Amino acid sequence: MKVARRPSPPTRSALEGAHKVLSECVDLKQHDVLALFWDETTDETAKVLLHAANLLNLDVRSRFVTLEAQASFSEEVGLSAEDRHALDSARGIITCLSNHVAGTAYRNALLTAGTDGGKRFGHMPGANLKVLAHAVNINYVEATSRCEALALAWTLG
Repeated sequence: MKVARRPSPPTRSALEGAHKVLSECVDLKQHDVLALFWDETTDETAKVLLHAANLLNLDVRSRFVTLEAQASFSEEVGLSAEDRHALDSARGIITCLSNHVAGTAYRNALLTAGTDGGKRFGHMPGANLKVLAHAVNINYVEATSRCEALALAWTLG
C-alpha cells in the first residue's frame, strides 16, 4: 500500500494559494469548467493548480502548449480548435505560460478570446510556486474594492 506523502511547506503554501486563486480570484465552484494553459516552464505550477482544481471538483480542460508552438503562433491562422474548445467550454480560464516575448502574440490571442463573453480569466505569465504561495496572503475583497475605487477615480479624471 502506497502512503501519500505530505507536501513540503512551500508546496503546501502553493497549494493553498492555488486553491485561493481558483475559488476566490476566478470564483470557481464545484463542477465548474476550468481551462488551464501551461508550458514546459510552468509545469510544476500547473501541477499544483491541477491538484487544487481536483480538490475543488472542477472539470479541467488542460492545454499544454510548448514554447515552440507559442512562438510559431500566427494571428492569420488563429487559435487551434483545441484551444477554442477549451476556452468556449470554460467558466474560468487560467493562463500559466512563460513570459517569454516570443509567446506574446499567442498569450494576447488567448486573452482576447477568453475575455469575450463574461468568463473569469486569470493571466499568470511566468508564474511559479512562489507566486502561488504569495497568493495566500492577499485579501482579494480589499484588492477588488481598491481597484474599483481607482477605476472610478480614473473615469472621473
